[in-house]
Formats: sequence, C-alpha cells, structure tokens
Amino acid sequence: MKKLVSKTKNKIAEKMIKKEIEKMESGMMGGGGGGEDDGEGTTGGEETDGDTGEGRFSKLKNKIKGLGRKPSDVRAAVSKKSKSETDIEPGETDKETDGETDGEGGMEAAEETDTPIETTDGSRSGVDTGSEDGYNTPASQNNSSYESDSGTEAEERKRLKVKDLALDEELAKPEMEIFLPNNRKTKFTVAVRVVDAMELQGFENQELNPLVSVVIGKKCRKTRLVRGTDNPVWDQTMCFKFNTTLEELGSKGVEFNVYSAGSFLRNSLIGAFRYDLSLVYKAPGHKSVGKWLALRSVSEEGDTDGQIRGFLRVCIGITFPGSNGSTSLPFREDQCEVVSAADSVTYRLQVRVFKILSLMHRVRYGNVKTPKAALMFAVEVCIGEKTKCITKFCEGDEENIAINEEVLLPLMWPTVTRRIRIRILSKKHKKARKKVVATAWLNMKSLCQSGDNGYLPLFGPSFINFFGPDLDTKDLANSEIKKMRDGESECTVFYGRLLCDLDCESARIHRPTVRDMPTAAVNASEAFYTHRHYTLFCTFFSANVINPEFKMNNVQYAISIGEFGNPEYDYALKSTDRTLQSMPIYDSTRYYAMPWGTHKPVCEIQCSWEEIGPRIAQSSAILRVSRLLKDFREEAELRAGSNSDPGALVSVIVNAIDEAIVALRWIEDACGYKTLIKGSADPMWLTKLDSHLEQARFAKFRQLEARLDGFKYTAIEYEQMDEGALNKITDAARDLDDLIVDAQISIPDVLIL
Repeated sequence: MKKLVSKTKNKIAEKMIKKEIEKMESGMMGGGGGGEDDGEGTTGGEETDGDTGEGRFSKLKNKIKGLGRKPSDVRAAVSKKSKSETDIEPGETDKETDGETDGEGGMEAAEETDTPIETTDGSRSGVDTGSEDGYNTPASQNNSSYESDSGTEAEERKRLKVKDLALDEELAKPEMEIFLPNNRKTKFTVAVRVVDAMELQGFENQELNPLVSVVIGKKCRKTRLVRGTDNPVWDQTMCFKFNTTLEELGSKGVEFNVYSAGSFLRNSLIGAFRYDLSLVYKAPGHKSVGKWLALRSVSEEGDTDGQIRGFLRVCIGITFPGSNGSTSLPFREDQCEVVSAADSVTYRLQVRVFKILSLMHRVRYGNVKTPKAALMFAVEVCIGEKTKCITKFCEGDEENIAINEEVLLPLMWPTVTRRIRIRILSKKHKKARKKVVATAWLNMKSLCQSGDNGYLPLFGPSFINFFGPDLDTKDLANSEIKKMRDGESECTVFYGRLLCDLDCESARIHRPTVRDMPTAAVNASEAFYTHRHYTLFCTFFSANVINPEFKMNNVQYAISIGEFGNPEYDYALKSTDRTLQSMPIYDSTRYYAMPWGTHKPVCEIQCSWEEIGPRIAQSSAILRVSRLLKDFREEAELRAGSNSDPGALVSVIVNAIDEAIVALRWIEDACGYKTLIKGSADPMWLTKLDSHLEQARFAKFRQLEARLDGFKYTAIEYEQMDEGALNKITDAARDLDDLIVDAQISIPDVLIL
C-alpha cells in the first residue's frame, strides 16, 4: 500500500511540474510582448512582470517540492496562509501566480474594494468574489496564459489532484470511507463463515433439514445439509472474489437464506437476512465476527420484515492486496451479539433462590484443618457474559443455608443465550474478596420452547446439584482447579445442592436487581423438601485396561450418589459402597484387569431424595422407544447390505414404524404425569415446566406419528428404499433423544471412583 501511495504521488508531481513550467514560460513571454506593444505606458508593467516572474518561479519550485511530502504534510501546507495577501494552496498555482502579475498594489486594491480596477492594458476588470472555489480571479491580459487555461479546467485539475491525494491517504487507513469516490478497481476477497443456528422454526408436519444459501451479487454458495434438528452446526467457510471498485463493493450485501430441504417437498424458506458489506469494511480489521443474525420470514413481495424464525451465527471478513487480514475468521463466545432484533421484547427473568442444601463441611470452612469460623456464601445468577446479579452473603455455620431472595434480570426474547450460569460464591468476611466455589449450568433449550406452541423459560421449584474438584488431590494444577470451579471441566466430588425457581414475566427492568422473597413463596417451598427412600444398585461386570503402575496394589472401586456414599458426609447412611480389594492380573497384552471371573461384585446404597418418579418414568419410556428405532435401523442396514430379498427390508421398516407409533401412543395414555400421580402414595408436585414439557412432548409425538405413517404409504422405488427409510428412522430416533432431557430430574449423578 505504501508503494502504491508513493507511485501515485510521483506521477502527480511529474504532471504538475510539466504543466506549471509550460505555463510559466508562456506567461513570461506573453508579458514581454505586451510591453513592446504598449510602449512607454507599459514600461512599469514590464518591470513588474519580470520581477514577479522570478518570484513566481521560486514559489513554484517550493510548491513542487511539497508534492513529495506525506499526506499529513500536504494537508498542513494546504491549511497555511502565505505572508502575502493572496492565499496559496497546492493545486492553485495558475490562479495565484496570475493574480500576482498586476503587482502587489493592484492585488491589495482588488481585495480591499469591490469597485472595478484599472489594469495595465487600460481595460477594466471586475473582481469575482463569489466564485465556486472561493478565490479572486482577475480578468486576463491580452493573449496571456489566463485565456489558454479556462477556469473549468483548473477546477477539474484541482479536484482530481485533491481526490487522488485523499484516496492515497485514506487507503492506508482501516477506517477508510466506504463511499469515497474513486474509479480504481481492486481484487477483493469476501470470506463468509457460517457457524451454526439455533431455535429455527420449522413447518407443520415437516421435519427440519436446514441448509444455508449465501448470495453476494450474482454469486451463490450453499452449505451442506443437516438433517432433523433446529440447532444445526455447519462451521463452513466460503470465499467470494470480486474485481471491482470500493464503492461498488460497499453497495453490495450478503444475503443469508436458511431453507429446510425435504426429500419429497420443495425447499421451504425458514428465514432470511441481508448484511451490508459497507458495515463489514468499516468494522475493525474489516471483519464482523460472531454475529447472530435474526432470521425473519419473507413475504410474497420479498420483504424480510416478518416475525423472527431463528438465529444464524456468521463471521464476515474482507481482504484485498496490501491488507494484513486473512480469510480465517476466529471468534469468542463473549464477542457474539445479536444483529437486527428490533422487534424483540424485554422480559424480566425472575430467579428465586431458596436454600443451599447439604454443603460439604470442608467447603464451608475453607479446607482448613483448624478453622476459626465458617465462610460466608452467596449465589450468583448470570445470563450471557455481562448480565449477572449476586444475592446477599450468609453465614455458613450449618449445612443448609437459607438465602430467600429474588434475583431479577432483563432478558431479550427471542434470545441467543444458550445457558444460564449459577454459581456459589464464598468469602471470609464482608470486606474480603469473593471466590468461586462451584458452578452449575441450566441449558436454555431444556427450559423453553420456540414456535407458536412454545413457552418462555421455566424451572422449578427444583434442585440444582453442584460438583467441584477433589480437595485431597495435590496433583491438580491451579488452572485445572479453576476450570473445575468455573464448570468448564468435569468434577468428581459432590459439593451441595440449591433449591431455586425460575420464571419469566412480561415486565421491563433496566438493570439487574435483588429483592427479598415474599413470605408466601418461602412457605410454599417447604413442600419440595419432602423426601422418599431410594436404593441404588451397581453391578461391576469387568474392569480392564488398568495401568501397570497398579499391578502390585490392591484395587477397589467406590460409588456415591450425592452425599450418600461420600466419605465427606458423616451423617449419611452406611451402605456397601465399595467393592472388595483385589490385585489386578496381566491381560496377556499390555495392561491389567480385575480377576472377578463369574463372581461379579455388587454395591448398594440407601439414599433419600425428593419424589420425581413420574418424570423418570416418562423419560425412560421415551428412551426405550428411541432404542427400539435404533435396533430396527441396525437390522435394516444389515438387510440392505446383504442384498437379501426386498420384501425382508420392507418388512423390517414397516415393523419399526408400526411399533414406534404404538409405543408413542401408549406413552400418552399410560405415562402422563396425572396418570402416574394418581397411583403414587407420595404424589409429585407438578410445576409449570412439567405441564408445558409434557404438552410439547405429546405434540412432537403426533408429528412423528404423522410423518412415519405417511412415509409408510409413500410410493418409492426399491433402490431408494434403504437410504430414505434409514434416514426417516434415524431422524425419528434423534428427535426422541431430544425429548428425553428433563432439567427437573434432580437426583445427582452417580460417581464411580
């Protein structure tokens, strides 16, 4: 870029030198001839012209030297005033030198009065004070250089020179104006990275198979097809090359069209968005990274002002010769922002924090052998990266710490926030620094549903479990411990639980706030502390690939669930939570294995948890149907691969469809929450999320039934039967896997150590 700027300046300087010298020579010769014709009356004029000719030539050389300076120096020279009464600027040599041929006195008189003045040849000339460029231009003398160089040509020369100098200077700047007038064509490369999408809204009785079409001008690229999901991930980068001017490039836009492709139906447009390249060029580094685009439905007239139908995350960058950019477009999660979600609504996310339960003793006293006092604890709720709020700090003298506060956070809906972060914080005293004890995450997809029959984020009252690093392990680095506390890495020790409630209301707040919880809400939460007894059974069939370091040691395995079976909790019921110790044997290859043979160890733990039997039963039934479809899929693949009788493959597919439909209808009839609660001695307390989640599940069941039943009666060639049928069964099993997740199944995970 520097070479381009220097070359342009040299060319301009050469042209200006030639033109100015030619005009100077012709002007001096013309002045002499005028003196001879006028005789004595023009003698004084000759002397004045001769003196001003040398002065003009020296000034011309000084100005020509200035053309080789940096753009910043040129601007400084342009802004300066000369010591004479006439303003001298680069590019105005003709007008300035011509104005001086009448002598200093004549010029001063021309500037001080508006009356016409007498020239040396006896003619009268008016002073044009209202010229377009703001300079005074006296009338020309007979046959001098003023007549040969018109004002329009001089103005054009000035405009071209100033434009070129400004363009050279601005090209070296990243904040260059996109619509700067220029006619230079440059080879631009526009890189577009399509990362992923979320909360795409499909169409009734049609599975969602999204793909993205990217259009710039007349060029179009498409991503690969992702089947059966409303949260697809592509992570594809495509490049577009243009040989055009910057102004034409800035007038273009990147059009993103998200389609749902079907085997038997035409591609259906889910939503679209247009992103102007001028915004990308003006961005730092000519890159816009991690942008969430609000996809809107497109009307028949082509307007994209409809409702939001999902979000698409993209990165766009522009490179050109001489720039330092590249086509790689990395980004961070905290850099992502939503673009064009003007019709989104601000809601108030209300999180009620009731109690921290079963907090580990060593956590409460800071893992100190002889603690003086317990730490203070609080709960932090965070949405995204910046919107967060902390409850008050309470003393941790007991295992159950009552908080009883409401955290209110602003939430834009629709939102691209994927998770809600909940942390337990601690500090030694009121003025001490806060530390993170443990972190838990709530997946936003399991709390809400998009679409016409969707619902806003809901949760609880229910329990959230917290896990952290093992305090006895000294081999962990500080960075690894920090990742565990921040919830970025798997943890192996149960720390405690939190009872909380989450709701979304159509109220507007300007900033996160905390307030005391109403007494009625505190009293109503007492019903969720009732527990019932459970028994955990764990059978070990085999244990192999044991490191040779343990070949001479007695190895045993221990299990725990929450505080039960955990040695950190002394009050928990004693159970058979460990296997018998035994020395591993060599497996004749490289590693070692446990010598259990036909005698398999069994562990059992007596525990006590809240009543969530109906939730477990419904999720388990859906899991069984998903496994059924996967088994049929494996059998169909074997039939298709063995080139067996076509009737056998068709029979497997039809049986899979029929049994799946019957199983889904049975779940609706026998595994509904109300049906399961009626037959329970200790009924489960239903929450808002339970009702909405069950309705969403049953609605999805009916869509799957219609899709599978319709495929069964669709005319299709046998050659396409294996691929089409396998895709249908796979998509149905994937949809059922998504329905299994229930955020309110609050029993902790089983840990095997």
